[in-house]
Parts: sequence; C-alpha cells; structure tokens
Amino acid sequence: MNSLVNKWNKLHQKSLLRTKYPSESVVRFMNSCFPADLKNRHNIKILDIGCGGGRHVKLFAENGFATYGVDFSSTGIKHTNKFLDEYDLTAKLENSTMIDLPYENEYFDAVISFGVFYYTDSVGMKKSIGELYRVLKMNGKAFINLRTINDYRFGKGKELEKNTFILDIKETNEFNMTLHFLSEQDINEYFAGFKSINLEKNEFTKNNLKILNSDWLITAGK
Repeated sequence: MNSLVNKWNKLHQKSLLRTKYPSESVVRFMNSCFPADLKNRHNIKILDIGCGGGRHVKLFAENGFATYGVDFSSTGIKHTNKFLDEYDLTAKLENSTMIDLPYENEYFDAVISFGVFYYTDSVGMKKSIGELYRVLKMNGKAFINLRTINDYRFGKGKELEKNTFILDIKETNEFNMTLHFLSEQDINEYFAGFKSINLEKNEFTKNNLKILNSDWLITAGK
C-alpha cells in the first residue's frame, strides 16, 4: 500500500499529470444534469473521487456547486488546493481511498470518477462502485469513466485474472500498475444496483492509427 501511495505521489509531482482543462464529457454531464439557469447550486453537493490535480473540482466549484474531492495521493490534494487558490475557489478535500470514502450514506447529489476506478482488480472496482453508490443520494446521478477491453493497453502485461493485468508498457506513466478492463456485458453486472445506466464510448487513435484509446462513459442514476 505504501509503495502504491509513493508511486502516485511521485506521479502527481509531474506537471504533465496536472491537466488544467476539464474533460468535455464531464462538462456535458454537468450541463445535462444541472442546467446553467438552475437556482441554489450552492446547495447541490458534488463529489469527485480521485480528483488528481483538481481540474474537475475546479469546474464544479467555479460553477457554484458545493464541491468535494478525494484522492489517494496527498500530493494530488496539495496541488488541487493550490489550483483552487489561483482562482479564489474553495472545495472540501480529503485524502482517501476510493474503497473507503469518509462520508455518510446518501450524502451527495452527484458523484463523478474520471479515469480512476480501473486502477485496481475486479474486486477493487466493484468495491469502488459500491462506495460511490453508498454516498450517492436516491435519484442522484453518477458519471464514471472506465477502460474497455478494446483499449490498446488490454493484454499488455501479466494477467492476474480475467481482464486484469499488471502493465509492462513504458510509453505511459502506467508501467507496473494494475488495470482492470470491462466488456459491454460487464457493465450491467458491475452497476446492477442502479436504476438507470446510459452507456457511451469515447475512442481516439494515436501514432498514425496504431494506438487506440477506448473508454466507457457511464452515466448512472440511483
């Protein structure tokens, strides 16, 4: 556990990992669930699980929401606070794992987790989704980004179990990390407790079409 914490702390020291701009898909989620003319946004509590350098925490805070963020890395939390300070914004941040959130049941109106839940095995992912479900209010909305089995990283490394690998690629920051990938059939199983699931896919290529990044974009309603 300590070695993994140290790894993420070192990664968050790199400015390349501290992207300032939010994902377009997260912006779409925010605008579709909470229109710009919505009153009393300051009473709407939104949590970002795995907030990293704070790009989505900043997005929600500057749009008037009661914003919360957690991250496994204390370095990530430090940079998120610094990022918010640059824009005179505030959010409530905690150093926490994704499988043991420091909040009471049904506390948030919305929860997002972008590019986080796949850094584990199948058990860890299911626990993380379960924790998200626990802290989400009834009729609340969640937005989760996960990796598909079509992603170029799939199969690149030691297989621990079905769809789970310790990566041996060195062209990203993910060398020696555990990643879990999902097929479309897996989605209903992993999100079985939710009332509604809207599934989209985001794919793009690199290196003259030789590399395919493939992600699930999941909007789930409790």
